[in-house]
Amino acid sequence: MSQNPRLAEFWSEAAAPLFPRSFDAFMWWIKALGRIAALPLGREVEELVALGAILGGAVLFRGRIEWLLRIVIPGTLALVASGLHKYPLADRLWLFMIPGLLILVAAGSDAFWARTGSAWPFLGMVFGLLLLGHPTLYAAYHLVRPQQVEETRPLLQYLAQERRAGDVLYLYYESGPAARYLIKRDRVVLGVFARDDLGRYLRSFETLRGTGRVWMLFSHVNVERGLNEEELGVLALDAIGKRLLVRRARRALPLRYGQLTHAKAGHA
Repeated sequence: MSQNPRLAEFWSEAAAPLFPRSFDAFMWWIKALGRIAALPLGREVEELVALGAILGGAVLFRGRIEWLLRIVIPGTLALVASGLHKYPLADRLWLFMIPGLLILVAAGSDAFWARTGSAWPFLGMVFGLLLLGHPTLYAAYHLVRPQQVEETRPLLQYLAQERRAGDVLYLYYESGPAARYLIKRDRVVLGVFARDDLGRYLRSFETLRGTGRVWMLFSHVNVERGLNEEELGVLALDAIGKRLLVRRARRALPLRYGQLTHAKAGHA
């Protein structure tokens, strides 16, 4: 990541303050530890995961310290690398910690069950149900109703079949990573990233005037501050061209526009 300026800028806020010297830096660490605790079983039970991991760490420290070191050292090195701006503390890049965290939580839950079994026999059971209840129900629900993703592959396959010579493909700026191999081709335009300047974002579509038939691909659309950039973009496009087709695939959207000009109405 450190060799790629674009990635370094993208992940800049995920760099750990190596030596926290302010309240904000301290709170960054508190929130970061919460994100790590949410990795194995979700944010809904991150406090229980943190408690179980702390108990499990204490158990392993007393009896199996070599296990504890195998679990802790990789995460510690990654945190140091984050503080040196070499490896960001971001959820998707910390998935390697999940097996170790689950071992800590399992050790802590086992110790909790053993210590409370004689005096409060149901306390360990309640802890286990609270820990695993929500993840189990969540998994069961999405087994029946699979979670949808922004799948662009069928749209790109459709585009490959229907695109004519001379057609322009305009990629919404967040669609670029999903269609990266297309960006350097002729008549492929990557949209403008202008979240703080919606006027510039809307004006960017004016560059399509006079280009004939245009395909648009929207995915991973920004909806911050209650503004849907896909809807804004479509409004801007409808003002300068004629919409010919709309096709969706699991919330990803391609549109086809014709006559994106007032001077050359013959284009279609």
